[in-house]
Amino acid sequence: MCNLAPMLNWDDLRIFVAVADTGSLTAASRRLGVDHATVGRRLASLEAELGVRLVDRLPKGTPLTDVGAEFAELARSMADAAERLQRRARDASTSLSGTVTISAPPVLASHFIAGSLGSLRERYPGLAVSLSGDVGLVSLEQRQADIAVRLVRPDHLSHIARAIGAVHLGLYAAPLMAAMPPTDWTFIGYDAALAHVPHHHWFERYAGDRAVVMRSSDVNSQIAAARSGLGVAMLPRFMAAPDPELVPVDPDATPPVRTIWLVTHADIRKSPAVRAVADHLITLFAKAPAFAPD
Repeated sequence: MCNLAPMLNWDDLRIFVAVADTGSLTAASRRLGVDHATVGRRLASLEAELGVRLVDRLPKGTPLTDVGAEFAELARSMADAAERLQRRARDASTSLSGTVTISAPPVLASHFIAGSLGSLRERYPGLAVSLSGDVGLVSLEQRQADIAVRLVRPDHLSHIARAIGAVHLGLYAAPLMAAMPPTDWTFIGYDAALAHVPHHHWFERYAGDRAVVMRSSDVNSQIAAARSGLGVAMLPRFMAAPDPELVPVDPDATPPVRTIWLVTHADIRKSPAVRAVADHLITLFAKAPAFAPD
């Protein structure tokens, strides 16, 4: 049985758990947001401290050794306990200060939430916000975010979720494309990163046999391509409707509506700082007619 010495570096343990979970230094570096060399260096430091080899460094990954697998279970337990302690401490805090991390889809983060943070700062001068535009789902358990704004309803038992609005989609194109017969339309679709979402499937059925001439998961790129006359794109109405270079097409089409969920971890939902930011987001979306639910 491995014994975890009290002098072990917590950051080294956190990095090792990420390597154990992902199976490679590269994947661990992406998960933690640090460079590949740092992950390798900290892992080597931990192995030197313990005097054992934890992973096999192979060309296509870093599988755990037998000792590494045993150590990983112990390290995960320690990491889970430390994260619970941090969340409980955050929940017990009565201070409206510090940094609250928000994860949101890139379009909502950059085109809606970011512009509202000045008023939040005026109301709570001691608060700072870290706003991350994430395509994927970050882990609230691992404190990758304090608040997540998501377009998918969470099913984790420790998550507290509230519907705060909806993203309405429509079909838009440049005027010249819109003036063509619908049988001649070309389309700007989504790439494989969003192939699992309901509106992707709706769009593919709508396009049918007509050509999809560009695919992208980046809405800004889709808008730029639609403006150029490349094709018809399915876009968030709150962005496309005010755009003078785009016009709606086939207004009777009904793409799926995406519900917006605000999600926090149960352990920190009562933290005054987290609550203040969550209330700000709830009010922000409630006051915006473009995000009103059907």
